[in-house]
Amino acid sequence: MKKLTALLLTCLVVFTLFAACGNKDEKDQNNDRDPVTDNNGKDNNNPIGDMAEGIGEGVGDVAEGAALAAEDVWDGLMNMFGADAPRTTKGDEAVFARDYGIDESLIDSYSLQTPEGEDTASEFFIAKVKEGKMAQVEEALEKRKTAIADKWKDNTDEKMGYAKEPVIIKNGNYIMLAVHENLDKARTEFEKLTKTK
Repeated sequence: MKKLTALLLTCLVVFTLFAACGNKDEKDQNNDRDPVTDNNGKDNNNPIGDMAEGIGEGVGDVAEGAALAAEDVWDGLMNMFGADAPRTTKGDEAVFARDYGIDESLIDSYSLQTPEGEDTASEFFIAKVKEGKMAQVEEALEKRKTAIADKWKDNTDEKMGYAKEPVIIKNGNYIMLAVHENLDKARTEFEKLTKTK
């Protein structure tokens, strides 16, 4: 009986969390409706959603400082860039193998963003590296950095000058190769996103 009760409670928590996620997305997409609020400005239209939100916040507190996947770090960078987001497209496995040559056994996760067209050189590679494998990954990224700089070294378009100086940034178990015109902003946000306690 205790096992059944525990299972039911677990299912209720999971269902509530899913409901909270769906509710948040719905609110983001339907900003045109006015919620009924109390004196504290809290939405009273969905008490189940409020309960799930409270549970979600507790889970977030527990997970705070937990390692993000590389794709999550990229999403955070895109949020930071906002309207000035680099014009990139998601690189596939063939591009990763050809251009980076990193053995996937060295990394937990990665995100590769390649230039969207010939009139941009923006490129980002972010990886969460396995313990003790940073030197090998960094060596491969140095080769890619040199290849990018060599490709653009004779380009006379001043707008593309940033492509001649790709940057490698490390923080904890994360590493990023960045080719972008606003690297100071990208560096700051990358370090913030990959900060661990």
